[in-house]
Amino acid sequence: MPVRRARRTLAMIGLTLFLAVSGASAQNQDKWLAGVYMGQAVGGALGAAIGAMQEASDLGFHSGISLFGTYVEQEEAALAPIGLEKGVDYLFLGACDEDASDVRIRVLDTDDAELAAEDEPGQVGALAFTPESDGDYVVEIGLPDAKSPAFCAIVVLAAGGVRVSQDALFATADAFSEYAEGVRKEVPDLAFHSGENEWGLLGAVASEGEMVGLAGLSYNGTTHRFGAAAGKGVTGVKVSLTDADGNVLEQAEQEGEAVVAFAYDTEEDGEYQLILEGATADPPGFLFISILEPKGN
Repeated sequence: MPVRRARRTLAMIGLTLFLAVSGASAQNQDKWLAGVYMGQAVGGALGAAIGAMQEASDLGFHSGISLFGTYVEQEEAALAPIGLEKGVDYLFLGACDEDASDVRIRVLDTDDAELAAEDEPGQVGALAFTPESDGDYVVEIGLPDAKSPAFCAIVVLAAGGVRVSQDALFATADAFSEYAEGVRKEVPDLAFHSGENEWGLLGAVASEGEMVGLAGLSYNGTTHRFGAAAGKGVTGVKVSLTDADGNVLEQAEQEGEAVVAFAYDTEEDGEYQLILEGATADPPGFLFISILEPKGN
């Protein structure tokens, strides 16, 4: 894919994802800056993923959580746990907002030993990795030389993964934009959940009703708003928040093609799991799952 075309695609994805939500039009100057910057990061990572899939016909989205978005402090990093399969070729793509130009991706084992790392950090990070065994791994996105914090996002592709069309990604972006705009009208003072190795935006494929989840989540004793949005044709979505033992604390199921959303008052030192299941679509679609909290938490 030519570089110019890839950048055009990247910019279009980023614009569609969040700038409309953030009130970036001339008619509305009340910009949701978290949305603007997260949009730049997610747009960069998804744009790079689209380019990679156009160049390699065997690449598709990882079957588990395949997009992670969060806020990263300067000279720090964020870690995402991920299950990988032996012998499968994976490609990790990362990008941050316009304040960061030295994105670096690494793959670690669960003992924090480095297994693979980028040689040259840049505006968009890319790292290929083939595990030697099935198991749990950690993918890290970092800003080793940054002068300021930034919103960052990682996309995980895999050989033989699920391919999702650009139209489906745009449709999901539109659905998320509509959802986020409605939440902001209801509760204006919101931000993406953040914290050390915490994620405020997740993404996953909607295809054959797979169950995916993320464990070890720590929240901070305030009301969190969970929302899953997908484009037209995605049905059957169920989102659950459980405790560390798997007991369901709150749950919501999709009605028709509506967004799935709920709020939950988390405990100060609680540990949680977020589970997505039942999402079906033919052809495959994509979902964004956002975790929002009051600003300043």
